[in-house]
Amino acid sequence: MKLIAESGSTRTEWALVEDNRLIQRAFTEGLNPFFQTRREISRSVRLGLPEHFFKRKLEQVYYYGAGCTSYEKKNVLGASLVAQFKTPIQVESDLLAAARGLFKCEAGIACILGTGSNSCFYDGKIVVKNVRAGGYILGDEGSGAVLGKMFLSDVLKGLAPKDVTADFFEKFRISPNEVMESVYNRPFPNRFLSTISYFFADYTNDDYVFELITGNLRNFFTRNVCQYDYKNYPIRFVGSLAYSYATILREVAREFGIELEIIEEEYDEADEPEVIEEEYEEPEELEMLLEEVLENSPLAVSVKTRVGIKDPDEWEALCGVYAKFPLEELIIHPRLQIDYYSGTPRMETFARALEQIHVPLCYNGDICSVEDYKKVTAAFPAIDRIMIGRGLLENPGLVGEIKGNPPADKARLRAFHDEILEGCLDTFRAEKDVVFHLKEIWFYLTKAFPDREKYLKRIRKCQSLPEYKLIVQQIFS
Repeated sequence: MKLIAESGSTRTEWALVEDNRLIQRAFTEGLNPFFQTRREISRSVRLGLPEHFFKRKLEQVYYYGAGCTSYEKKNVLGASLVAQFKTPIQVESDLLAAARGLFKCEAGIACILGTGSNSCFYDGKIVVKNVRAGGYILGDEGSGAVLGKMFLSDVLKGLAPKDVTADFFEKFRISPNEVMESVYNRPFPNRFLSTISYFFADYTNDDYVFELITGNLRNFFTRNVCQYDYKNYPIRFVGSLAYSYATILREVAREFGIELEIIEEEYDEADEPEVIEEEYEEPEELEMLLEEVLENSPLAVSVKTRVGIKDPDEWEALCGVYAKFPLEELIIHPRLQIDYYSGTPRMETFARALEQIHVPLCYNGDICSVEDYKKVTAAFPAIDRIMIGRGLLENPGLVGEIKGNPPADKARLRAFHDEILEGCLDTFRAEKDVVFHLKEIWFYLTKAFPDREKYLKRIRKCQSLPEYKLIVQQIFS
């Protein structure tokens, strides 16, 4: 098993990977050897990661991080991680990770716009040229930290519009003196400044805000991108700020005669492997977990499980564990973890559970039609509980069809979509978050339409809520 980490100055993503499968992901605060000592990094990792990350038998730890640009800084980070994981560590810059993610084996210009900013020319294997980033004081044009710095400077000097300034102080509940304190006396001022930059997401129609964002991005192109052979190689962006202001970024790029191919937040969700939130390799570990939960939980406990990780023979021991506990319900998806959603569910393992486990059982897996439902209930007449997941997202009218109602028409599908849209609008303040979550729904929902691939492609590429709504209107027209 390998541990792969990618870190900016604000957040670190950790991924346990085995045989090219993502086992578990965790997030901690950002790490940067320019701002943290070896001891501070070690403390952050130890306190931030779940304990079982340190108990895994790891072959290698691969770390890609901000600030890892010199041999000295790589050693600081590497020494901290070796002390925690007791395994070989490979430390590289987050820039190399971005380049590999954006271009794989192709050559091109990779750009990061997040808390900080950076760029490079990548030849398909290594970083060949890098315009020094400079950090948020001497460089980092286009970054969230610099955008936040520009805005706060205007606020403190009375140059920002009064309405925007008033909204800022109301939202952040911070005084001018506290702004100065956060920038000059508290740890990680770059994170603080970057946080401020996302305040503008709701104000891009304001002339002042638009020009502030545009000017910051324009400086990035002028002082960084233009130092590469940008007319002859593709340019791709990754990073939270690039993604948040993708529409403006594309407009600025066109000023330089550039049509941007890709702007990613962190990864392409369409290529994301299935995530297993928790994996217990030994039945004894599972038993200990259930004992602890049931002893301390004031609520009834239900469990959803697969029938093993790699081998169907694992189910016998797992059945023995589940049979010991007074669960409210045991939901069984009769596939192994390595099966993902391929092949057919292992019905014989579910039948074995019916014989051995005497708590209410619920069946889950591959119920995408009325016929699927009838097959399962015919095979297992003793069960009275069915869980439907992906099938209901693909066909919101499926439960109605099971009850004898006609299939959902476009009006019903539209009502389902609009209910989700309203929920996202109530939950998420930023427009980009609303659009991001709606994109996930359409991975399934487009299967109800004959031209699903065409529409899915258009929805995946859209960057704004008005653009999204226009595509949806076309789908349902």
